[in-house]
Amino acid sequence: MTRGEELIRAGTPDGTVVVADHQTEGRGRRGRSWGYGAAGTQLLASWLLRVEAVDAPLLTVLAAVALLRAARALGVEDLSVKWPNDLLLDGRKVAGILATSVRSDRGEHWLDLGTGVDVHTHEHPEEVASLVTSFARAGHSVDRLALLARIAPELERLVDGGADGRDAASREWRERSAMLGRRVSIEDGARTYEAEAVDLAADGALVVRRDGTLERVVAGDVSVRVG
Repeated sequence: MTRGEELIRAGTPDGTVVVADHQTEGRGRRGRSWGYGAAGTQLLASWLLRVEAVDAPLLTVLAAVALLRAARALGVEDLSVKWPNDLLLDGRKVAGILATSVRSDRGEHWLDLGTGVDVHTHEHPEEVASLVTSFARAGHSVDRLALLARIAPELERLVDGGADGRDAASREWRERSAMLGRRVSIEDGARTYEAEAVDLAADGALVVRRDGTLERVVAGDVSVRVG
């Protein structure tokens, strides 16, 4: 993603993809590190997309649908999405998305969309093994380049498909959501509270019901309550 931002400022064409075989400074949300596999185990790509600023939050959320569609086309089932940026396999995180907004030197708004998919890792550290997984751990043999080739047109459908394409992806997100209709815990930095996840808003916010009132969550960590 760091290289992606450099390329945007250097005037790279819209749709440029930066692919890495390994990461030494994997980024998660809110400054956390991410990524456990050795070199060659993950599909790591940053997609450099020139988009309208108003569309960026929804596109970031719906990018999980693009990953889901690509993986299903290669035979991976039991996938679900978790707001705002995770793809789950059998309830465990198998892919993450991190996006940053970049303003080019010409004043254009770009999305530096980082995607990381754990394809080949066979063992994870004990402290996270129950929370994360890989295609290989779940018994799926997936070629990383084949997955990359499947993700590209799916992201293109989201970015260039207009309102109809995004509406279809939003419906699929709802159908594949791991949290809608369930009690969730929300941490937004200033507070932690519980609510019921109700819907995905048109701009990508998560709609929750708390004490009978609908509220919008635009940023934060959301986890499904167990028990």
